[in-house]
Amino acid sequence: MFAFGTVSLAQTAAESLNSADVELALQRHRVGDLGRTTRKERQGNEDALEHCELLSSYCDRIGKAFLVITRAIAWDTTVSLKADY
Repeated sequence: MFAFGTVSLAQTAAESLNSADVELALQRHRVGDLGRTTRKERQGNEDALEHCELLSSYCDRIGKAFLVITRAIAWDTTVSLKADY
């Protein structure tokens, strides 16, 4: 995989997600476990990897869907609610 760079949480994600769930998702994302990505999201990852981007999809302990998106060229990883994406 590639480096995370700076990790940030969108405001709505920071306000509503459990930090332990976010940390676990980041660990899974780092090793290539893309979580609950849809077929369309997986295909998008195939295309985006050419540009050094990777998207993973997870749910927190109460079922709230969120995304982890790494953009290696920008050296950043963002956690946001799937509903906000």
